Amino acid sequence: MSGEGSASHESRAAAAGSLAGRLARAFHVVLAGIGVTALITLTVFGFVAYAVRPRVQRYVRGAIAVRTTLNGMIDQETGIRGYLLTGQSKFLQPYRSGVQAVAAANDTAVRELGGQHALARPLVEMRVAQQTWTDRWATVALNGQAPAPGLPPFENYVDQGKALFDRVRSTTATVLARADADRDHALQEEGTVLAVGVALDALVLALVSILATRQFRRLRRAVVQPVNAMIDTVARLGEGDFDVDVPIDAPEELRRIGDGLVATAAALEAAQDREQARQDELEQQSEKLTRILAMSREIAGSLNLRYVLQAVSASAASVGEYPRVRVWIVDDKAAALRAAHCSDGSRVGETLELGRGVVGEAAKYGRAVGETETGTLHAGADGAAALVRLALPMVVGARVVGVLECENASPAVLERDDLDVLETLSSHAATAIEAARLHSETTELTQTDALTRLSNRRRLDDDLVTECYRSQRYGRPLAVIMLDVDHFKRFNDTHGHQRGDEVLEELGKLLTGVIRASDTAYRYGGEEFTVLCREATLDGAAGLAERLRARLEQRMAADNVTASFGVAAAPADGTEPATLVGAADRALYAAKRGGRNRVVTSAMPLDVRDETDADSSAQA
Repeated sequence: MSGEGSASHESRAAAAGSLAGRLARAFHVVLAGIGVTALITLTVFGFVAYAVRPRVQRYVRGAIAVRTTLNGMIDQETGIRGYLLTGQSKFLQPYRSGVQAVAAANDTAVRELGGQHALARPLVEMRVAQQTWTDRWATVALNGQAPAPGLPPFENYVDQGKALFDRVRSTTATVLARADADRDHALQEEGTVLAVGVALDALVLALVSILATRQFRRLRRAVVQPVNAMIDTVARLGEGDFDVDVPIDAPEELRRIGDGLVATAAALEAAQDREQARQDELEQQSEKLTRILAMSREIAGSLNLRYVLQAVSASAASVGEYPRVRVWIVDDKAAALRAAHCSDGSRVGETLELGRGVVGEAAKYGRAVGETETGTLHAGADGAAALVRLALPMVVGARVVGVLECENASPAVLERDDLDVLETLSSHAATAIEAARLHSETTELTQTDALTRLSNRRRLDDDLVTECYRSQRYGRPLAVIMLDVDHFKRFNDTHGHQRGDEVLEELGKLLTGVIRASDTAYRYGGEEFTVLCREATLDGAAGLAERLRARLEQRMAADNVTASFGVAAAPADGTEPATLVGAADRALYAAKRGGRNRVVTSAMPLDVRDETDADSSAQA
């Protein structure tokens, strides 16, 4: 039992000395401080809200009621005096309203202040004074028993009323003074309670701050120094120094990390030794093969022509450390070479005749050609002279598809091994470039309409998915224009399908010439076309559609060819391709129903569309 107790004590001590234990203590200190502060604050504000504040409000409401009774009594006295002096009953109206006000205010005063012992007697005295004035003076006047004005008895009667009303004023003032004093006392009590609460909160926060600061200092001593030692160890491991030791006097978690770093260093050192031995053994035999395979994988792994050209250029530059590498592609139709890519981005698009210069020689004869500083050309270029430029043909089968041009920073003799690597690279590059070019041409053919040379429906579907996602993801405007040649079947029947094809071809050229560089025109099918307007609002796309409509009407005036246009835009008409195209298509058919040769947007009100339909029926 004593052994188990000792083990349990050691376990608790280890937990208390661990980083988790220290963090837990710091957290408990802060949590306890927050809890005590919250308890004090809730107690103080609860006492104020449920005990002190209601008393203050009762005193305030009671004082207002008492002042109202005094004002009502003044109204009664004023009314009776006016009545006595003039004999006119209209002066009794203030008296009657005053009676009602005094009755209601007295009830409120008794309800709010009557429960206070110190105010009970003054309230009774005030009520007695009010009733005495009413019975002994006001009632006499109202019953017509008051002396006539101008006689000595009348003056005595008035003096008597004044004395009784002064009694009402003094008793009312006493009640108000007591109520105001009690209210001020309650407010003072409220302020005292709040001050005590604030002081207690400040004291608790000060104690928590002191304890938290002590815990922070302890954690910093226990964590910062060991962590700095481990950071230094990691840096040394990164520099290849595996002879490390981490003597850490720290919490258990950090000691485990330190032990793990020591074990990692030992494992890395052993692995480095094994790798170095293996590298030394295989380096000479596999260096050449490794370079060739690496370059072949780099340039043969993609059908993207631009990427292949970049990879070929980068690979050739890395072999001989050439500052600039250009890739030329043979243009069979023009019987010339075109600079397709340059490692420094310059002189792209330049053309060169076959057989001209070092690059033309390599392309014409299908062999490596070098150029010296004096401009002399050397076929083969295998150690014959110091070269400033080297051109290697890229051959597929027996056909040269391009030339790899490498420039040296200064004249240098090319070793046979380096030339072998470059020729192998050019061979793989030729295959990769030809495959990428064929893939690009095939893709273009499958996504281009043969008649109009516009993109076809398949390309539209792909582009719509991309642009709708972009519009929805980044909140960018996007619009779609659908257009259809009016009465095209009638035109074909009248002028023949060949002329109809010419009209469609001419329309494709018109679309290409009018739309913006950021827009794309497609042949949707038959005589129907689509324009995808990137970064365009509904109004902007409608303006473009109107320009297209006017230009088409003008250009095709001789053949009386027009078109109807429907316009929709995201997000108002949806952000899905099918929804957006459907909205534009509905607008197009509204234009058809409205008389053709016009532009209709998806935002057109329904009543306008109804009128358009009615116009169409009238024209029919």
